[in-house]
Amino acid sequence: MPTLLVEDNQRLRASLLRGFAEWNWELEAVATGRAAIARLARQDCDAVILDLGLPDVDGLEVLVAARQSGVNAPVLVLSARDAVKQRVHALDCGATTT
Repeated sequence: MPTLLVEDNQRLRASLLRGFAEWNWELEAVATGRAAIARLARQDCDAVILDLGLPDVDGLEVLVAARQSGVNAPVLVLSARDAVKQRVHALDCGATTT
């Protein structure tokens, strides 16, 4: 089962895809929140790497929608939002703790 990368920045997405490929990690990428929600509906991802600043739907909305639809895969939030309050909110929405 693949890991889903949700990242709208094309350069960062390409870099992450290359890096994970070097580790022989199956990584599938989408660039929008709507695409992520549609892909997660199949419920066959091992994990999700989720950017919060997406162009169409906020990443936290994607996270909440995934959890509400029964997606239990761990979700790692990848974001420039670094305030403690924002990190705690992401955890409250269902992001995975380590």
